[in-house]
Amino acid sequence: MNVRVPFFNTLFPVYAKDIYQVGPEGLGLMFTMVGACMAVSAASAALILILLIASPHSRSLRLSRYR
Repeated sequence: MNVRVPFFNTLFPVYAKDIYQVGPEGLGLMFTMVGACMAVSAASAALILILLIASPHSRSLRLSRYR
């Protein structure tokens, strides 16, 4: 699920039960929200890249100090 935090799936049930005090429905909602946030952030990043590429000034952007 999350590459940077491998124990993510292991700790989520503990958080749901002990900290948030929710049952299986709450745990499912927590996993759903993580997936929804990942989808929104991926779509936002794609939109930003599309807008940068389609910009009329994209041809004049210099990525380095050399020509």
